[in-house]
Amino acid sequence: MKSFECKNCGAQVSYEPSKAKLRCAFCDSEYVIELPALPPGAAAADRAEKWIIPFRVDKNKASGIYQEWIGKGFWDPKDLASSSNLEKMEGVYIPTWLFDYQAMSAWHGQYSQTQHRQVTKTRTNPQTGKSETYTAQEPYKVWFPKSGNHFQDYLHPVPASKGLAQAEAETLPAVELTELSPFSDEFLSGWQAELPEFDETKARAMCEARLRELEKAACSREVERLDGCSTSLTHRSSKFVFLPVFIMAYTYKNTPYRVLIDGRQGKLHGKKPVSKAKVGIAAAIGIAVIILLIVLFQLFSGGAPAPGITP
Repeated sequence: MKSFECKNCGAQVSYEPSKAKLRCAFCDSEYVIELPALPPGAAAADRAEKWIIPFRVDKNKASGIYQEWIGKGFWDPKDLASSSNLEKMEGVYIPTWLFDYQAMSAWHGQYSQTQHRQVTKTRTNPQTGKSETYTAQEPYKVWFPKSGNHFQDYLHPVPASKGLAQAEAETLPAVELTELSPFSDEFLSGWQAELPEFDETKARAMCEARLRELEKAACSREVERLDGCSTSLTHRSSKFVFLPVFIMAYTYKNTPYRVLIDGRQGKLHGKKPVSKAKVGIAAAIGIAVIILLIVLFQLFSGGAPAPGITP
């Protein structure tokens, strides 16, 4: 295996030297140079115990998953399947640090109860044109304190990649430890493998920052107003893993779109253009329905006060 760096996007990959031409799996550039030595992140990973999850989805099946996806979708342009061009499809092993953490968060906040009070209001009588007062029940919120603890186990991936962002990695199916196999060069035959950009220390700091974000989001779902959240993280283990991912790119009307397919289960994550015509029709229908409801209300109310209002 030889290592190369893409001079367009900076991704570093290893590949079989028997290949006649190397294209970057992330940006499709052919502008690559051979690396004389491993980058610092790759050197650190090379000293760590390495694991791999082999590709279980082959290229033909991945292509079929893409073709089925590109041909379906209510909001898609009518000609998306026929007018889009699949520019590339590469199977790449993504270098990933996998961290096992236990999190405990103590949170406090507030929840509300809706209560009602009687108030006096003023309105214009549509029949006499005179101002008059009336009473109505007005809702208001009363806030109460609430606190608790949130516990969660995490097996969290941090891609040490220039080509795959953290947000994209989190769209892939969760990794199970039972899927891991000890690393062997034999698994790389026929596939590209990106070299890691950074070591475990940096990856672990990134992981802990992300877990604190996830914990805060989980705690905020416990209350309407989250006033505070204190998270304690316990690190249990770290593993360096190569995850199998198909990286695809297609164009539609000269606009590029990116698609990922998980090489384990075949789960696809990608973006599509939206049909402006369909959105316009849906908006017009929505406006027409609102207008119709207003007209019907005026016809059947006979000028009477709105429901819930007592003269």
